[in-house]
Amino acid sequence: MFPEAKVYHDGSHYIAIPKRTVRKKPKAVHPPEEEVPVTITAEGVKPAKEIIENGQDYLTKTGEINESENKEKPAYKSIINKKSLVYRMSRTEIFNMIYEKNKDLKRSVLKNKLVSALCPYFKNRTEAEYFVEASLTRIRRNINGRKNRAWKKARLAEFNYFCTFTYDDKKATEDEFKKRLSKSLSNLSVRKGWRYMGVWERGKKTDRLHFHALVHVPEGMMVGELTEVKDYNTEKHCVQTQLVNSYFGERFGRTTFEVIVQQELDYSLNYILKYIEKTGEKIIYSRGLYMYFVSDILDDDVIMKMSNPNPEYRNEKYILFDNFTCMDEGEIIGRASKETIRKLRRTNK
Repeated sequence: MFPEAKVYHDGSHYIAIPKRTVRKKPKAVHPPEEEVPVTITAEGVKPAKEIIENGQDYLTKTGEINESENKEKPAYKSIINKKSLVYRMSRTEIFNMIYEKNKDLKRSVLKNKLVSALCPYFKNRTEAEYFVEASLTRIRRNINGRKNRAWKKARLAEFNYFCTFTYDDKKATEDEFKKRLSKSLSNLSVRKGWRYMGVWERGKKTDRLHFHALVHVPEGMMVGELTEVKDYNTEKHCVQTQLVNSYFGERFGRTTFEVIVQQELDYSLNYILKYIEKTGEKIIYSRGLYMYFVSDILDDDVIMKMSNPNPEYRNEKYILFDNFTCMDEGEIIGRASKETIRKLRRTNK
């Protein structure tokens, strides 16, 4: 038996992660990255060779600091050189700045552009290529990690609506809409037990801000009224019927609620996750969303141990039968089902 194992659903099977008995090694503390002087122009980031003189930069000699720029970009130390603005930045910060402006390019084109821009800050092109490849791998690993967390939370949350929140200029400005909607959803999470995860998006044609979210509304906790409204969809060129919520409509603007079933969850979540890569938007979670539920696992409920291609990854994982026995501190709760899982403890760690 594996006591207090973390369990999640990967879309096909329940996966159990036994409780750790070995402590994690403390993370290595890396020294701060060396900063280099650069100039930021309309053409991009360039080395600031013109300010280097006798081994000292312009800041050391004059002490002229641009305080306003420091407030806007606290991560950078900026200085004024009568003709151009010079920053002291790490190579990682330079990489991130160039990447954000060109991340829509193909990977091969993006990589060449990054290597060419970063070459002046390394001894040779080989070192620059190694740094760029490692940084791109880091970004991809972080994106995949965020996606995996979102999938685990979504499959355990039992979302029942896919919502789109928009605003009317007569009722709120863009900033007011963003602040007030965030506050309203937060209050509903505490007072009504709502659970949600979503992203902010701008329309392609209008550049208008709106919020897409997967929402779990407990039975009897809906606010306002849902009414059916028929209108013409200009993108699909057809008449569509939508559920419109009166509570959010009165406060912000048109808000649609689309009922989703478990089979449609994958499509709805993929629609939200695509903005992680395209626009770099962060997923907004409500409190009370968890990745795992905790259960004791019997040997008879284990199908097999999952293979692990990475020898440095210590967490062992086991595939379970769909109707495995759920237990809490040795007490049998029942066979795996939505009703049984609701009675078990949940965790994110």
